[in-house]
Amino acid sequence: MDIHEKPRLLSAVELWLRSENWKFAQMEGENAFRMDIQGKSGVWTCFTRTDEEREILLMHSIVPNRVPPARRPAAAEFLTRANYGMLVGNFEMDMNDGEVRFKTSVCVAGGTLSPGMIRKVVSYNLSTLDRYLTGLNKVVYGEADPAKTIDEIEK
Repeated sequence: MDIHEKPRLLSAVELWLRSENWKFAQMEGENAFRMDIQGKSGVWTCFTRTDEEREILLMHSIVPNRVPPARRPAAAEFLTRANYGMLVGNFEMDMNDGEVRFKTSVCVAGGTLSPGMIRKVVSYNLSTLDRYLTGLNKVVYGEADPAKTIDEIEK
């Protein structure tokens, strides 16, 4: 590969983002693009990353506020309940600093990363975070019950 040539997965993601008229920026020195998202439940930042060696596209949506230490157990319960039964993706929380993110990914394993695959990774990621973000905030800042809040979201 030429030193100036973009890796193939990253190129596929860039082509798709441009075709969908997304505003994005490549992260310097990384196979990643950064985007700011406005959903129904708030504003957040997300990243698409490619691991060219393992042939994986990953997307993370980062919850805008970190969970305070005292609320991390309740947030962890909420996120665990949200993850249970989820077919694609998962929530993660760094118990050290309180960062919460939602991750989706796809492994192309020698195949082609199609526009449809990228669309699914991106759309499922954004719609899922948007669906759960208000409930997470209620648990973290309103001290709502994690189990009841998940029940309300998932009915």
